[in-house]
Amino acid sequence: MKKYLIPVVAGMAVFGSVTAFAATLNVTSSSLGSGNASVAACNSDAGVSYTGGFAATPHVYQVATTTVTTPGPVGPAVAVCAGKTYKVTFLDLSNAQVGSEVTGTIGTDGTDTTSVASQGIAASAVANVAVVITG
Repeated sequence: MKKYLIPVVAGMAVFGSVTAFAATLNVTSSSLGSGNASVAACNSDAGVSYTGGFAATPHVYQVATTTVTTPGPVGPAVAVCAGKTYKVTFLDLSNAQVGSEVTGTIGTDGTDTTSVASQGIAASAVANVAVVITG
């Protein structure tokens, strides 16, 4: 009986201390940690678009630029996302990443356009686009 009692007591002590440490974690919308917190969106209508251009050397249309927009009425609604950073990821039909992630900062007008022509992403390979705005 004592043979089984010691591991059980030790396990309870370890579990109790881990639980106590986890209970002391604080999470806010501006920090990263374990737990959850509601994070308000700067603009629920944010979107991303891209343009294409013909590349003569590989003879295909490629993604030329990407634009992140945070539309809203003129005034404070547009400025809410200004200065926040974004990440854009191009995805193929199986949602696998195509090319490198595009990053930038939203301007005071609520938009930002970034050139991605150097990546050589074939426009035909892009089926979906994902955008995350942080900050």
